[in-house]
Amino acid sequence: MTTEIRKKTNLVADSSNGETKDEELRLVAESETTEPASTDAHVEAVATRIEKRLEEKLAGLEEKLKQRIESGRKSRSEAKGSDKLQSEEDMEESPKEPRRRTAPAPSRVPTRRTKPEKKRLVDMFLSVLPGQRPHDYERLIDMLEHMDEFGKFSDKEIDKSPLEKLVMFLYKTYWRVETTGLQNIPGKGRTLIVANHSGVIPFDGAMIATAVFKIHPAHRVARFMIEDWFGQLPFATAFMNAFGQVRACQENAERLLRQDQLVGVFPEGIKGMAKGFGNRYNLARFGRGGVIRLAIRTHSPVVPTAVVGAEEIYVVLGYANWLGKFFGMPLFPISLTFPWLGPLGLVPLPTKWYINVGEVIRYDEYDESALKDNVIINRLNRQLRSTIQDMVDSLLKKRRSLFLG
Repeated sequence: MTTEIRKKTNLVADSSNGETKDEELRLVAESETTEPASTDAHVEAVATRIEKRLEEKLAGLEEKLKQRIESGRKSRSEAKGSDKLQSEEDMEESPKEPRRRTAPAPSRVPTRRTKPEKKRLVDMFLSVLPGQRPHDYERLIDMLEHMDEFGKFSDKEIDKSPLEKLVMFLYKTYWRVETTGLQNIPGKGRTLIVANHSGVIPFDGAMIATAVFKIHPAHRVARFMIEDWFGQLPFATAFMNAFGQVRACQENAERLLRQDQLVGVFPEGIKGMAKGFGNRYNLARFGRGGVIRLAIRTHSPVVPTAVVGAEEIYVVLGYANWLGKFFGMPLFPISLTFPWLGPLGLVPLPTKWYINVGEVIRYDEYDESALKDNVIINRLNRQLRSTIQDMVDSLLKKRRSLFLG
C-alpha cells in the first residue's frame, strides 16, 4: 500500500511546481503515517486538501492584483494633479510671450463637440418634451418606463409639459373656447368621439382633448387619430405621440378601444381639410362608413361633437397641389398670410371657439353580420353626419361675431 501511495505522490509532484509542489509533497508524506483503510478514499482526501490549498493561493493572488490596480490608479491621479500644479506655477513664473500667428485649421476637419456641449444640446431637445427639463437622465428613464406602446407619456408628465402651458393659453386666452355637453362623455370605458374637421394643423383635436383632460370630472386623455403626412414634419410624430395622439388607421383605433380608452376621429379626413373658406362648416362625406364599422366591431358608444371657430383661423384662398406633392403633404394651403409672410403666416387668427358634445349614440342592436351589409352601414353613416351637421348649424346660429362670439 505504501508503494502505491508513493507512485501517486510522484504523479502529483510532477504535475505541480513552486511552493504548491512542496506543499503537496508534504501533505502526501504526512498521509503515509495515517494508513487509511481504503487507498481510493485516501487519495481522494489528499486531492481535496490540495484543491483547497490551490483555491486559497488563487484568492490571495486576486487580492494582490486588485491592490496593485488600485494603487496604480491613485498614483496616476496624483501624478496628474502634480503636473497640473507644476504647469500653473511655470505659467506664473515665466513671462508672457507674444502670441504667434498660426495658420487657421482646415475647414474640412470637423470639430468634435465636448461632452458638456453634447449634454446641453440633448437637454435643450428634451426640455420641450412632456415633463420638466432633466438635469440628469434618471428622470428621462423614468418617463420612458411609463410610456405606452404608442409613445404616450403618463398623464402626470403631460400635465407638467411646457407645451401644455401653450395649449392652455390657446384654449383659455387666445381662442376663449366655450365647451358644453362634456357630461355626455362616459367617465370610463371605451368611447369614440366623432367630430367635424378643419385646417391642415389639427388644432381642433387639441382643443377637444384639452377640454376633456382639464374640465371633464374624470380627466380622461382623448387619443385622436392624426393623418400619416403629419408625421413627416420634424419631430411632429414624437410630440403628438407624447400627448396621446396616434397615427390614423383602423388597427390603431381598434386596439385603443379594446383597451377601454377614449378615441377621437375625424371621418371627413383629407376632404375636411380641403373644403376651403367658402365651404366652411359644410361637412364632407364621412368616407365609406369606417367609423360605424369600428363602433359596431368594438361595441363602442359614439359621442358626436361639433366645433365652430376652427375653420376660420386661416382664410384659405386655395390649394397648390403641386407644392403639396413636393413637400409630401396631401395639400398646400394658400391663405391671406401664408406663404406670403413666411412662418408668421402660420399664426392663426384669434377667433371665438365653441365646442358642443352631443348625447351618446349606441349601436348595440347591430352584430357582426351588419358589417357586411353596406345598406345599413351607409344609412347609419349618413345619420351620424346629419347629427353633427345639425349641431354645427345650431352653434353658428348662436354665434354673433367671428372674434367676439
